[in-house]
Amino acid sequence: MFDETDPIPRIVIGKSSTNYLKPVTSDFTSELIIPEKERLQQFREMFARFGKARITLKAQIKHKEELQAEFEGDYIAIKN
Repeated sequence: MFDETDPIPRIVIGKSSTNYLKPVTSDFTSELIIPEKERLQQFREMFARFGKARITLKAQIKHKEELQAEFEGDYIAIKN
């Protein structure tokens, strides 16, 4: 998402929430729900223009394909 020659940006979680649907008592998988291409492009453009950008990322925690928890976080990337 970022140019490999640029310094690694600082990443801050502005806000996050987790909705636990069922107890997670054994091995699980976490799957990021990738934002739409247009949203990713908007994030890149804001970062290039202003040196910071915000994006909401969502993830699902599953055990044997059964949804156990949902996570949503607002991440802010800040140019170093």
